[in-house]
Amino acid sequence: MRHMRTLRWFSAVVVIALSAGPVLADNLMLGVPDWDQPDDYAGGTPGLNVGDYPNWCSPTAGACLMGYWEDVLGVAGLTDGQAHPGSVPFVNPPNAGTFMQGLWHDGTIEMGWFMDTGGWSSSAMPQYPPKAGWTNLNAIGPGAAAYAITAWVDPGTGISKTAAMNVATSKDTWAPGWGQGQFQAMWNAYTAEIDAGRPALVSFDGWAFVKFEDVTVLDQNVEKWGLASGAGHTVVGVGYLDANPAQLGDEWFITQDNKTFTGQYVAVALNWQDTLWRQNDYVSVPEPATMGLAAVGGLLLALRRRRA
Repeated sequence: MRHMRTLRWFSAVVVIALSAGPVLADNLMLGVPDWDQPDDYAGGTPGLNVGDYPNWCSPTAGACLMGYWEDVLGVAGLTDGQAHPGSVPFVNPPNAGTFMQGLWHDGTIEMGWFMDTGGWSSSAMPQYPPKAGWTNLNAIGPGAAAYAITAWVDPGTGISKTAAMNVATSKDTWAPGWGQGQFQAMWNAYTAEIDAGRPALVSFDGWAFVKFEDVTVLDQNVEKWGLASGAGHTVVGVGYLDANPAQLGDEWFITQDNKTFTGQYVAVALNWQDTLWRQNDYVSVPEPATMGLAAVGGLLLALRRRRA
């Protein structure tokens, strides 16, 4: 009789679960720095003027990613070593004609040098500040890696970026003719990175233009925005929404934008059949002394929940 009651109870649970509809999978990483682009701080930051670093979204997103690797995952020496929103002072200029900026806002300016934003580092005579922006998609991942592995002593902090010599990057890049299979593989790779506690750099051919609604994910407010084609934009991917993981068509990236008109967490749809998504850059910065810490951090801080 006990086994029969157990079987009936199990069957009832299965029926309830099946009738409850699809499983909703939410994932949101906490603790990723949320810097805005340099131009947004102009006027309130001595030595920084509007137009000094225009369209600096990719370097800013890269700096936020590196700040997480140092502040949360313990890879020392990547950035200024101060939790967001702490930062070393803006230096104007540290050495005329160079890119070193004291690791201001987790190395935002230096990141632009390594990503060659606005053709800054590749120009014959790079000026300081560059007064030019935009970053090529194929320079984002390599630039982030070059930033992490370059050994030099920052003049503003005395920090030597030598800790992360084994940085690895990979990417998913959209191509014309992509079908459902390619998008599903990309989405699987992106969610796996988030579940492992690693933020990603996510680039779009356009950005948010109207807010639909606010939703709550892990007690955090997330704004759902629609996308409009236009200027490309790179953000930090820190989570996702997926109302039905068994079926492609309702996926949302949760990101941290680097502009002032949005909140901290911004969700935008993948919309794989008519997408403005263009590329994900995945960055891993292993350091032998802190790999254990990184694993623990990934389990604790890449929080996942499932609810009916």
